[in-house]
Amino acid sequence: MKITDYIGAQARIGAEQSQKAGWRKLLVGAAALARKNPAELVSMVSKLAQTEAFENERLDGWTDLDEIDSETPQKFDVCDLRIWIKLAEEADVAAVPAKEVARLSHDELEVLLGRVQLPKKLRETITKGLKEGLEAGNTASGADAELGKAVFDRFDAAKAEAEGLQINAAETFAKMESALDEIPSDWMVRTHLAGSNNLKALVGCGLMTRGDVTAKVQENFEIGGGWVRAGNRRLIDFSDPRFLETGIGGHKPFVSYLARPWAPAGRFHEAEDLHRANTPIAGRGVWPAEWRVFVRAGQVTGVANYYGWTGDGATAENAWNAVEAAAAAQDIVDVAEGKRLSGAYMNQDFIRNGGKDTETSQTLDRDWPEDRMHCTLDFLESDKGLVFLEAGPGHMPGGGGHPCAFAGQGVAEGGRSIIADCEGVAYLAMPHVHLGEPKTWHHGETEGCIDSWEDAITLAGKHASPSMRAERFIERLGISAEASCDMEL
Repeated sequence: MKITDYIGAQARIGAEQSQKAGWRKLLVGAAALARKNPAELVSMVSKLAQTEAFENERLDGWTDLDEIDSETPQKFDVCDLRIWIKLAEEADVAAVPAKEVARLSHDELEVLLGRVQLPKKLRETITKGLKEGLEAGNTASGADAELGKAVFDRFDAAKAEAEGLQINAAETFAKMESALDEIPSDWMVRTHLAGSNNLKALVGCGLMTRGDVTAKVQENFEIGGGWVRAGNRRLIDFSDPRFLETGIGGHKPFVSYLARPWAPAGRFHEAEDLHRANTPIAGRGVWPAEWRVFVRAGQVTGVANYYGWTGDGATAENAWNAVEAAAAAQDIVDVAEGKRLSGAYMNQDFIRNGGKDTETSQTLDRDWPEDRMHCTLDFLESDKGLVFLEAGPGHMPGGGGHPCAFAGQGVAEGGRSIIADCEGVAYLAMPHVHLGEPKTWHHGETEGCIDSWEDAITLAGKHASPSMRAERFIERLGISAEASCDMEL
């Protein structure tokens, strides 16, 4: 079996087993709690309902692709690639295009996926425990009794709604099956929120350099980048674990499937793969040269090598591409802020407006103003030049973008937070940092790994002159004219 087949199969099996284990743990835990402390279970279900109500209220206020205007401040889902591509186009920044080939409501997706199936004996045990526990909780006095009734009413309403759905599963499946008929086989498919599990696994291990690379799981069945092939026909992989994980919470109740041409990399970084280290399949891989740009309050603060364990560190070519990526990102963000847009991410939204973590909430309100743009933007060095790939939440308290090669910058060893400064240009993770082990993410030796803006811009000048866009960005940073003149052409 090829390494790509092995890793693709293992990534899929691992993700699916993790999801099933999560459901099993949740349901078994609920059954046990129902028997031991029914009133607490009723309270927990009520809190889940309150969280769902909060999410729905916030989501109703987030704008969609066709609702953007510049008259009033608006929030949009910071993970929505469709909106980011529109902003990139208006900023005249080259981007890998995306074509919507299908869309499923959550109800349609649920019909296609079916219900979670558990062994009969386990289902009976869980059902019995929940029934006994909730009935006991419902006989309690006062508020608990009312809460118990509310829970039963909620379950009954959800069941009635599910039974009332008039969705033809065969027609919905046919829609997904035919969506790729006109799409070239070397294109990848993703949702408007995330790439697929297989794509992430193979690219992350340095094994996917073309769009038509697949993992052959068994005879006549292959997993590609966001699609599966059974026989000769490709089907959107609507059951991909990563698609489901990103789509089920904190986003509007639909999933848009986007087909994108594979953008060949213009340059690669080679290294030992940290994901396969100390395993029988350990070895070297190649990763496309990609840059993650960090934005805070509408201003680019830093750029990092996306695959922070790879590459040659502080070279003139790396510095030049990093500065160019920063300048392109700044133009996109300026268009967004000109439209009075700010990116929203449910984790942070909940902490600010509905959570109990006051310390993090105060930090966010003080250092990350809610009405400003905080995000990360990713760029690829393609064979046609630098292109925008995707964007997402900023690297900030409450969860968000990965710091990549910035991991640990400015972080106190043993401190409560691992939020890095993300300032300047990070070519490589610091020598003591292992990107797979957050406990190592603290500040240390940065030489050859992280540069200040001044040093990075001077180094970039040894590779080539900055573009006009980069010149504007350098001026915005307030880098001295002398430093610009010192660039070696």
